[in-house]
Amino acid sequence: MHYIIFGLIALYALVCLSFYTLQENFLFHPKPLPTDFKFSHAKFKEEFFLKDSMGNSINLAYFSATDSAKGLVVYFHGNAHNIEHYSQFIDPFLNHNLDVVIMDYRSFGKSQGKTTPQSFYQDVDLISSFIQERYGHLDKIAYGKSLGTGLATYFASKQNTKVIILEAPYYKFSNTVNRWGALFLTKKLLKYRFRNAENLKLTECPVFIFHGEKDWLISVEASQKIKSEFGDRIDLTIIKDGKHNGLPEFPEYQSKLSAILKGI
Repeated sequence: MHYIIFGLIALYALVCLSFYTLQENFLFHPKPLPTDFKFSHAKFKEEFFLKDSMGNSINLAYFSATDSAKGLVVYFHGNAHNIEHYSQFIDPFLNHNLDVVIMDYRSFGKSQGKTTPQSFYQDVDLISSFIQERYGHLDKIAYGKSLGTGLATYFASKQNTKVIILEAPYYKFSNTVNRWGALFLTKKLLKYRFRNAENLKLTECPVFIFHGEKDWLISVEASQKIKSEFGDRIDLTIIKDGKHNGLPEFPEYQSKLSAILKGI
């Protein structure tokens, strides 16, 4: 019997070690792009390659509504794909005379470097300085999807953003990951600590949240918890039958987002 117990303990330790050392493979699913790739969106205007402290290039793509945009949406995407994929979702912003900039995290798209617990925040700091210097005259709207919600709220805590819009946010990233593998105590092993609630405490602007009622990846309870903590400052739209992806296809999302953007 003690051999079985020892074997189970050894297996548990191996699983924990594997998750700790290989968690980037579980959490992030980047799709690299060659540096000469041409973004296909009709409103793509220009791209930038910012150098981080290690000499890696961080890619930003700028999409222009008009020559006299009324604001700039800084879009932080999810844990997979790249700028090219997420550019399919930006037309509502452009149609409301808002320019859009999207960053690819390290190892995503054309961006170089290795993903680390510090790299996300370092890269947001890098683009925050760049955006303030180059586009400081424009009102900023921070938009985050899924993983990117924690980066959008972090960005907003560093900038004087006019509005924050979050799609399928977590309260704490560790809470979400722990739901996937509570048996293995992943919360204690997780190296990545993104915290929407803590970041929001450092901001003052209105916050709009979209969340799918049937989101299996990040429970709608996370958004409800944020709403409960921040009260009337949070405008929460729960999309009936909505899941983790595909919320922009719902009429409720489209009409609500249009109303938000018209008010900017």
